[in-house]
Amino acid sequence: MSFIQDKENPTLDDIDKSLVAALQRDIADAESYQESVVLPTVRERYEIYYADKDYYARKLPRLSKVSSLVSTDVTDTIEWALPSLVKVFTGGDEVVTVQGASEEDDHNAEVMQQLLVYQLQRQNRFFPILYNWMKDALITGMGIIKCYWDRKEDYQLLEQSMNIRAFQELTQQDVKIQSVDGPGMFGILRVQYLSPYYVKNSPVIENILVSELLYSSDAKTLDEANFVAHKKKVTMSYLREREQQGVYANVDQITPKPTNKVTNDNEVEMVIGDNYQGTSQEADDARAEVTIYECYTKLDWNGDG
Repeated sequence: MSFIQDKENPTLDDIDKSLVAALQRDIADAESYQESVVLPTVRERYEIYYADKDYYARKLPRLSKVSSLVSTDVTDTIEWALPSLVKVFTGGDEVVTVQGASEEDDHNAEVMQQLLVYQLQRQNRFFPILYNWMKDALITGMGIIKCYWDRKEDYQLLEQSMNIRAFQELTQQDVKIQSVDGPGMFGILRVQYLSPYYVKNSPVIENILVSELLYSSDAKTLDEANFVAHKKKVTMSYLREREQQGVYANVDQITPKPTNKVTNDNEVEMVIGDNYQGTSQEADDARAEVTIYECYTKLDWNGDG
């Protein structure tokens, strides 16, 4: 990517390109650190958990020539400890408890608790997510959960009679005017408009593999990291849907790579996956996959310190 930037009077396009360039540098640094330091360590821990024969062949080359013995001690210990750990957090009547600061807050606290329980247990698979979170932490030393808010909007057609003043206020809201009839004898307008409403508006929690999390190499914790990213594969259909919602832009400029890949370059997936690689070419463009990076970064972009 190359461009000319007027440092005295940068345009919005210049700022966007500079921001993308800065993010690309952070991504390259984080991926280099992950591939050279994080993934080899995580792969070794998965090999120990699965009692992988290749791991013992590398560690004990002479012994492996005369014996195929492996140790499942780590596996047995983790599987033995997991039920007790999960029970500590889920053994009560409710998975979460909310208490008011005073008696006046008790009713609101009860309603909030019911909402949280519904969101965790019904809208999210809380118990399997919690189980996998703890299991990942015990195996790799790094259990990761991503929590975000999922909002999906749609529009409903409404029709209403109103005066000129009410119509002017309506045009300042987030609505799409479809038709206006009038005004009539008494100055009343008949207005049809599309009003937005939420189809879905709730929190989402999901497990993330260590191989999907990128962070700056000098970070001690995620809170201190100057750069964190979630690397994931999504379909073109997903990107276009999010573009309509205003999340992404320029989706039409993306050219997906062919899906008939026969090699797997992810060290972790090579151990925990089935290593099956399909050779069929995806015919539907909407189902074609691309890799995206959801980046969370700290940048002093306007120079105010």
